[in-house]
Amino acid sequence: RVRKLADEIILAQRREIAEMQALLHDLDGSDYEGAPIPPDVPEVTGGSAESTGPVPGAPALFASGTRRMGDVLIVDSVKVVSDAWLVAHPQAEGGGADASRVLGRAFVQHGTTARVPVDLGGAPAQPVVLMLHADTGDIGRFEFAGDGPLDPPLTGADGQPITQTVVLE
Repeated sequence: RVRKLADEIILAQRREIAEMQALLHDLDGSDYEGAPIPPDVPEVTGGSAESTGPVPGAPALFASGTRRMGDVLIVDSVKVVSDAWLVAHPQAEGGGADASRVLGRAFVQHGTTARVPVDLGGAPAQPVVLMLHADTGDIGRFEFAGDGPLDPPLTGADGQPITQTVVLE
């Protein structure tokens, strides 16, 4: 039981470190004045090149009980076989995701992650399409501009991206 608890703590801390690094990366491109803050922790390891073995039912996301708390959307559960991104895209006019725009994202490590927080940054109440993306470029950094080889959407057995639409209130 102690080993299992320690492993869960390590996994949670790694996820939090990756999210902090993503936030720091966002600050690098903002108008924030000040020197970059160097991380005191090792870089995130993993990524789509390092599958860790089977995860039953992966890739999948479960957002049936998803709720919004202020600017943060809490997604029930995500299953992936390697490190990935859970991304919130606005819904396109004809349905589906407008993949050219990103409302928010969260880094998830391989395995099953429960209660994944996605910061929507004040996005208005509207349908949001949650989509899983591989972490194939710079590990721990989300790199997707609607197309291209870096951090592409994860697909299911049918070849379609793993998505779920959520209506925000």
